[in-house]
Amino acid sequence: MPAIKKWTPNELRKLETLYSTEPSFEDVLAAFPERTENAVRIKASRMGLRRPLPTIELHQLKNVIITQDTKQGSSGYMFRCNNCNKWIQVEHETVENNKPIVCKNCGVVCYFT
Repeated sequence: MPAIKKWTPNELRKLETLYSTEPSFEDVLAAFPERTENAVRIKASRMGLRRPLPTIELHQLKNVIITQDTKQGSSGYMFRCNNCNKWIQVEHETVENNKPIVCKNCGVVCYFT
């Protein structure tokens, strides 16, 4: 098992700046060529960093429905698969972290577009 490379103070400052402001996670990863995607995500999580909210207006998209459970006081999203048109329940974390959505029906990776 390879030795774990410690994060430098400079890397930590850069991660803190980029992770919460950079629109593309791929751009964040490009700033850390010596780090794996998993290492960047874990470090950011441990630092309490959050990705910015999507800049798209979800309520204007035809393939997204915003849902609300008035009994439990919770809300979420229903997303229509771009491939098979089945509806997928999507958690807030998926939207907030700009994660891709994998359709459980057809297996296609979908994005909010």
